[in-house]
Amino acid sequence: MKDFFNKFKDEYKLFIKDIKKRKLKRSLVSLFFAIMCIFTITNTIAFIMSIVMALFFSISGIKKREKLANLSLIISIVCIIISVYNYYHQDPLAKDPYEGKNVLVGIWEYNDSGGTYQFNKDFTYIQYISDNKKDNYCKGTYKYEYGYETNDGKLIRQDIDYTYYYLVLKHKECVINETLSEDDSFDKKMVFGYGKVNPKKSVIVNTRTDNYHIMLKK
Repeated sequence: MKDFFNKFKDEYKLFIKDIKKRKLKRSLVSLFFAIMCIFTITNTIAFIMSIVMALFFSISGIKKREKLANLSLIISIVCIIISVYNYYHQDPLAKDPYEGKNVLVGIWEYNDSGGTYQFNKDFTYIQYISDNKKDNYCKGTYKYEYGYETNDGKLIRQDIDYTYYYLVLKHKECVINETLSEDDSFDKKMVFGYGKVNPKKSVIVNTRTDNYHIMLKK
C-alpha cells in the first residue's frame, strides 16, 4: 500500500509539472476532473481520485479568479452529495455478501449417480454426468453474477435459505458414452443458490428446463 501511494505521489508531481509546462489553465483541468467524477461515481477508487483532483484545481482556479473553476467546484460538491446519499440509502441486499470470494469453487455432487460439477478458480469447469468420469463429461468455462432476473422481470438476490447467482456455462468439449458431442444444449444458463445455513449444501436450477438439483460440496 505504501508503494502504491509513493508511486501515485510521483505520478501526481509529474502530472502537475506537465500541466505547468503546457500552460493549461487550472480551471480547465478542474472541469475535466469534475466531469470525470460524474462518469466514475459508481467506481469508488476512480471517483475519489477524480474528486480530489477536481477540488484541488478548482480551488486553485478560484484563487486566480478563473470562472470555470466555480462551475467545477459546484459539480464536484454535487457529486459528493450524490455519492454520500447513495451510500446511506443503498439497498442492503444490493451488494454481494460474498464479494471478492468465488463461492462456486470446489467439487459439488448433484445426483445419486455420482454426477459432479468441479468449478475452478480460473473460471474453468468440468461436469461429470456420472461416476464414470472417463466417458461422460463436459468441460469449458463459466461466469457468474450476483442475483438473477425472473421471467416476469423481478430481480431475486436472496431469501431465507440461499444467496442467488446467475451462472453461465460455456462448454468446449463434451464426451458422452465415448462420443464427442457438439450439441449447443451443453451451454447452460443456470441459477446457483448458495446455502446460507449450510454453505456446503446449495441448489442449482437450469433456467431452460427448470430442472434443479441439490448440490453437496465434497
